[in-house]
Amino acid sequence: MKLQRTERRSIKPFAPSRRDRSDESLIPLINIVFLILIFFMIAGRMEAPDPILVDPPVSTSPTRPSPPQLILVLAADGRIAAGDEIMESQHLDEWLARKLTSQVSGDANHQGLQISLKADTGVRADQLQSVLNSLRRASVQKITLLTTRRP
Repeated sequence: MKLQRTERRSIKPFAPSRRDRSDESLIPLINIVFLILIFFMIAGRMEAPDPILVDPPVSTSPTRPSPPQLILVLAADGRIAAGDEIMESQHLDEWLARKLTSQVSGDANHQGLQISLKADTGVRADQLQSVLNSLRRASVQKITLLTTRRP
């Protein structure tokens, strides 16, 4: 009887497939980015600060105004800020005329300006009346007086 020679093959132990683990090192980085994003969403302001520091009057009304096209800030000393531009109250009429003509030329469905006025609590009644008269002469359709909420 002839013996056949058998080849011995070494048995390799089961090795798990090697995954590309380079993406696992990104998970802590993604977590940190999300934590920073949440922090800035909670701690940061989402609107630009007013160019003039004012303290608006307190209101008890629960209604919130619709988003205005333009916000005018009236300081106690009579200065008016519109966007980044600061002017004296006597220049408001000509500024409104420029703004109105630029809006009419840029908007085919012109329905007039809608302005929100944020006035300081120290503004005198005659100063406020002067600004409101200027807005009325400029044919402003809607004027909203902005206040702070009572806590």
